[in-house]
Amino acid sequence: MDTIKYHKKRTNYLKAAYILFQIVPQVLEKHVKRTHNIGLQVAIESTQEDLRRILTEEEFSDLYHMNRLYNHRLYPYYHGIVQNTKLDTSIMDFLITMGIMTVGDRDEVDQCASQTRKNKLIMEKMMDQSENACELFLNAVQRYYDNFEEICVEIGPEVDMGEQIVNQEIGHIGIRITKNYDMLIREMSNTVDIIDHLISKEVLDIDDMEEIKSSAVQSEINRKLISRINIAAARGYSELLVALKADVVNSTLVDKIESTLVTEEDMECYKPTSQHQSFGTSLGLSIMISLCEAIGRAELPKVEPIKENNIIQEDLTLLKEHMNFIVEEEEICEEKYSRLAVELTDIIQRLGGEDVKRSCKKYFMKSCCVNEMNCLLDKIQKQKQLMYLRKSKH
Repeated sequence: MDTIKYHKKRTNYLKAAYILFQIVPQVLEKHVKRTHNIGLQVAIESTQEDLRRILTEEEFSDLYHMNRLYNHRLYPYYHGIVQNTKLDTSIMDFLITMGIMTVGDRDEVDQCASQTRKNKLIMEKMMDQSENACELFLNAVQRYYDNFEEICVEIGPEVDMGEQIVNQEIGHIGIRITKNYDMLIREMSNTVDIIDHLISKEVLDIDDMEEIKSSAVQSEINRKLISRINIAAARGYSELLVALKADVVNSTLVDKIESTLVTEEDMECYKPTSQHQSFGTSLGLSIMISLCEAIGRAELPKVEPIKENNIIQEDLTLLKEHMNFIVEEEEICEEKYSRLAVELTDIIQRLGGEDVKRSCKKYFMKSCCVNEMNCLLDKIQKQKQLMYLRKSKH
């Protein structure tokens, strides 16, 4: 019974976190557009001095990095490539061979602590290259990853019926693993043997192993392991089940995964979202709240009269409070989640307008895929570090 209660509380937490960190920044972006008829880039330029005062140095740096990236040729692929690929192996070799990068660049990349940081550094270096170099880079990634369209592109190509049947089965396996994600994070053990098996089947490599094992806590090891498996899609899922079955303790987890029902509603609910994030989501919740507050102080011209200007400011304050709550907690009881859902619905509808009102219920039905979930938890961890940094300065 305690396990069921924990799972429910954790599910409530992830739903609330998804709404706050993935959806609300998009809603705030819509609010700026419909109220002032300007894009975020213009809003940033109009309020940059105010933003420089209220944002941390790291937030301000992130803001201008994303602002620069937004109009770049690589932006539609940026998040998918950073989260779902390994650029520092054969792709980096190709870039050096073509004279796009240097051996010195590789040494710099090798100093990065994690795969995500390595990928980000390579992507930042590619942003300074010519358009032709960027095309060569994208072609190289596409050749190296058979599922490039799935993991890196905003909208994948149409597939025939035969492929759809295969993809549906792949989807079922992925959904079963996602629905049991919390269980796997908490209960999966003996991961050394699992990793060895996945390396032998070329689902993972030595670098993956080192990154996964760099965590001292078993739950973090499990989280990183599932994230890397998710990149390999069907083969990764299948081989994970094989490895779990081979272990006496972990084999009970396979029984639970394989007995998990997948409904049509699940297929829609767990459908992966676009790798192409809105600019608001890329900037993040904290920066978007600060930007909206700065716009309010700058008194930029409005195209839509907003009578409840004080209410808007109150909404932004409430969003900060909810953000801090999510950063500090790891689970939410049913009563608290119900109140939070009502408050967030009201805020989203006030800020987003009529278009958002019609789709608001869908936001609370949506579930994260595995990679989204890990990305979401990374954002929360980063926000927690920023909060502690601010507190230490006061």
